[in-house]
Amino acid sequence: MSPKDVARLVQIRRERAEAARDALARVRKAREGAQAAMAAARRALAAHEQRKPEILNALYTAMVGRPVTPADWTAIEVKSAALEAEGTRLAGMIKRQEEEVHRLMGEEQEAKAAEAAVRKALSAVEEVAGKVRNEHARAALQREEQEIEEIAQDRFAVARLAQK
Repeated sequence: MSPKDVARLVQIRRERAEAARDALARVRKAREGAQAAMAAARRALAAHEQRKPEILNALYTAMVGRPVTPADWTAIEVKSAALEAEGTRLAGMIKRQEEEVHRLMGEEQEAKAAEAAVRKALSAVEEVAGKVRNEHARAALQREEQEIEEIAQDRFAVARLAQK
């Protein structure tokens, strides 16, 4: 593997690590958004629970000061059932938001694991790149030593010929 190939491989690994970090940031941001939506749904459910007595009181006062009749109770029960349905809907929405948060947290863990794997692979590639550089330097040194030895042999041969 040439130094250019190794450098390209290192660059690819760095780009992948950066992409993994970006994905992790997007997952974190989405998780925060889901948590905010879940908090808003919880507040809406709490507001619904707080409004329930007010609605019942309003129904009682709407009776114009007369005692509550069975028809009044029917109206109250209908309104109460509607509020219960709304509460159930909100509870379902909260549950879906919680599931989304759990899913996003799982994706965040996967992104962290992918980033760690990319870092490990990058480290291995950099180690290989260092070995390749050392091997190239060793080969160049051997070529220089061989050239020096050949020059020395040529000079020795010239000196022998000069003696004859």
